[in-house]
Amino acid sequence: MTPVHPSPPSSHHQSAAAAAEALHNYQKRRRGAIIFGLSCFVIILIVLFIALIIIYVRILIPEPEPIKPRFELEQVGVKYLNYSVNGSTTASVSLAVRMLFMAENDNDDSIEYGVSSFNITYRGVPLGWATLPAFCLDGVTRVQTTVTADRVNLEDAADFVRDASLKDRVELRIMGDVNAYIFIWTGSGTSTINTPVSVDCVIAISPRKQALTSKLCGSDVLKV
Repeated sequence: MTPVHPSPPSSHHQSAAAAAEALHNYQKRRRGAIIFGLSCFVIILIVLFIALIIIYVRILIPEPEPIKPRFELEQVGVKYLNYSVNGSTTASVSLAVRMLFMAENDNDDSIEYGVSSFNITYRGVPLGWATLPAFCLDGVTRVQTTVTADRVNLEDAADFVRDASLKDRVELRIMGDVNAYIFIWTGSGTSTINTPVSVDCVIAISPRKQALTSKLCGSDVLKV
């Protein structure tokens, strides 16, 4: 009996298999393209959402106002207060007053204080001045300076002589402006905000004791 051999596949069957494989590859590539497109779309949506949040935070929600720094005359020490009467209407005054200032910064950003000067007057007449050097402040800092006057002539010295000799109480006024610059760090760099601080205090000195008897700065009264 003669064996029967299978006949080779026809060209029709080969074409069908190739077409099926091509269709499968096309569908696979199409699914990959769709997944890639959806991934890109989701990433774009996330980026836009983050950008909207940043815009909302930076523009719609304003940055908090910086807290004005505190700068106060904390202590006053009298080195000396001397005077001499020249005739019946004039007097010569010499003094040295040490001042200790307390500076406090409640902001997260640093504050830089520029060079400041303070005047000391008696009844509006300037007696002397002091300079406070520049410094940088992050938390709480105490800085010191001294007001000095050497033989300042008072033309109308009747009030001063009466206050010094009879009352043993000479009231002096200390005034000055302090320029404070708050350095704020932003995404685009740094910016500065000028926050001027004023010092206006009245102190009373006993010439006999060569000591401070009272200090008044605004509503703060300190008896010593």
